[in-house]
Amino acid sequence: MFGPSGSLFQKRLILFELALGGLLLVLFGRLWYLQITRADYYREKAEQNRLRIIELPAPRGLILDRQGRLLVDN
Repeated sequence: MFGPSGSLFQKRLILFELALGGLLLVLFGRLWYLQITRADYYREKAEQNRLRIIELPAPRGLILDRQGRLLVDN
């Protein structure tokens, strides 16, 4: 008496299952595209991101002892 009618409930359940199946199909399709189809592209992007050589000049100065006498010069 309080529950939905059997046929309406069955229709909604089938609709929900179809929507969920479609969503999973789209999700797995996208996963396939990214992992299999575009693997080489993303591998190259990862290598470019990992290997980055940047030379920075080291800020160096004079090294003095406590009396202010020069110990090391560039």
